[in-house]
Amino acid sequence: MKEIIFSRQDAKTAKVFLGELCAFAREITAFMDKTEPDNSCFMDTLTRGKDAEDRACHYLQAQGLQLLQRNYRSKRGEIDLILQDKDSLVFVEVRYRNHPRFGSAAESVDRRKQSRLIACAQYFMQTHPDTCQQPCRFDVISITGSTAAIEWIANAFAASE
Repeated sequence: MKEIIFSRQDAKTAKVFLGELCAFAREITAFMDKTEPDNSCFMDTLTRGKDAEDRACHYLQAQGLQLLQRNYRSKRGEIDLILQDKDSLVFVEVRYRNHPRFGSAAESVDRRKQSRLIACAQYFMQTHPDTCQQPCRFDVISITGSTAAIEWIANAFAASE
């Protein structure tokens, strides 16, 4: 084993550095203990998302669809709204965008998200045998901007895509 030799100056420098590092760590700990974490931005996003889902749900119910389930979660993903439209089962993804500069809310439902929705819908139908013989479709509700106008895209994508 190789022995490392430090000079006295190296030892003094390391001791000063460690002392400053420990003092800094104590300051950070004291600061963290005094302050609450700021989750306001995150909570605003959650609130806006829930509001968008509420608006979409009310809108679709006004169009004659019956709500079966909200925020269905499985190991394969989440579906915002599951509704009944006459004889069809409707799986709805609700998207909200504050500003369209990065594309519309509907454009954010990419192939990866579509495949997750399809897998989750298949799981729902497997675990709810009374629904497995019904035709189904995938709709997207897009809410963009301060006007918050609702755009309903029925049959936005198919399970075979």
